[in-house]
Amino acid sequence: ANKSNAEAQHLLGEIYERGRGVPRNREVAMQWYLQAAEQGNVKALFDIGSMYCYGSGVPTDYTKAIEWYMEAAKQGDINAQYRVGEMFSEGLGILQDKEKALKWYMSAGEQGHVIAQLNVAIIYINGDGVHKDTVEAMKWFLKAAEQGEPNAQYLLGDLYSKGRDIPTNYPLAYMWLSLAGGINGKSKEIKSLEKKMTPAQIKQAKLLISEYLMNHQEESGYSVQSRSCSRKN
Repeated sequence: ANKSNAEAQHLLGEIYERGRGVPRNREVAMQWYLQAAEQGNVKALFDIGSMYCYGSGVPTDYTKAIEWYMEAAKQGDINAQYRVGEMFSEGLGILQDKEKALKWYMSAGEQGHVIAQLNVAIIYINGDGVHKDTVEAMKWFLKAAEQGEPNAQYLLGDLYSKGRDIPTNYPLAYMWLSLAGGINGKSKEIKSLEKKMTPAQIKQAKLLISEYLMNHQEESGYSVQSRSCSRKN
């Protein structure tokens, strides 16, 4: 690849890192990523961070990982922003800072990173390093739930069911709990909820489920990376 072609250099790095048509060689992959990164290729910046994060072809080094991730995050890379948030949250390679974690999770979440959205919601609902804000948490749970994230759907349904700092809404609770557990399965929460609901509310909830499925069936989404540096599985 010509040195001026950063995208080609990054692609060669991917080919060697994953062993696509050539023997896998992470050291060679790193060399190509570094050449691409020197020209500002954002994907290469992220991939170098990931190699240090997971100890892939190099010794695990969280400090170097977050340095590379930060460069990509500043250029708007959604996965790098998520990863920087995670590393600030867990104190990996950098001093733990919940406020900075929230900032980067929000940056990724605003671009549509579903796990970042979930994490923002959990931070606000628990008051983890910030003032507890159920309304703000609900906003972020909804963003993730609308993308089909089952944990966000469950927690949103649980909030509506129990009325924690918000008015109860049984039809919405039924909808989100149903979507979280799969349409065919009825959880204990749903069975318990049905006992509190009128037939009209159950009918409304099922209509809400149908509308959700109709509106989301053609959405393909996109690939986001959410695997943690601290869990090498």
